Amino acid sequence: MLGITQDITLRKEHDYKLEKASKAKSEFLSSMSHELRTPLNAIIGFGQLMLLDDNDQLSSEQRKNTELILQGGYHLLELINDVLDLAGIESGKVELTLEAISVKKLITETITLVQPIIDKYNADIDYTCCCNQIDDRTIYADYLRTKQVLLNLLSNAAKYNNNSTIHINCNTENNDMLKIIVTDTGRGISAKNQLRLFKPFSRLGAENSNIEGTGIGLVVCKELIEKMNGRIGVE
Repeated sequence: MLGITQDITLRKEHDYKLEKASKAKSEFLSSMSHELRTPLNAIIGFGQLMLLDDNDQLSSEQRKNTELILQGGYHLLELINDVLDLAGIESGKVELTLEAISVKKLITETITLVQPIIDKYNADIDYTCCCNQIDDRTIYADYLRTKQVLLNLLSNAAKYNNNSTIHINCNTENNDMLKIIVTDTGRGISAKNQLRLFKPFSRLGAENSNIEGTGIGLVVCKELIEKMNGRIGVE
């Protein structure tokens, strides 16, 4: 008899070091939330004060420049929040409260919150069918985090597809899972780009457009959904 075994000691050590480094990175970012946000909030706050000055001491050029500072500040704050959110999830510092929640209430409140974005991008949303489907349906999840995921999906459908129609449908799968489907009539995503969709900072070419985004939102959505024992995907 001849026995052959493969020594994977070095590979295991390498994997351990990577995991340790990733956890250290996540813990560092999570602990840096105050230090990152405080100076940026000061910049945004003073910019807002300049625009609210009743004496109107700013010239039109200065006002335009201040608005650009604020626009950049808001975008950077969104990026910081998304990075910290992801770091918090990866380091295990995000606590989820799983409970039975009303799907109809969840979707209705989410649409109310996202309506300004839908209006801004001239989109239209149809969810009547979905509400009829889930009139008395409840799911076991964290209410705020599930709403965060839906907000991201709906705002993406509006932002990246100007003048699109957005549909929300629901159906129950065989294993007692509720599938919530967000569909839009936009240009779609190629099969090649779909493979990159849930990777950090992948904006699939949108970084060259005037559409603001961080490329982290869908990564956070995936992490949250999976921590709530669910699944997320794209077609």
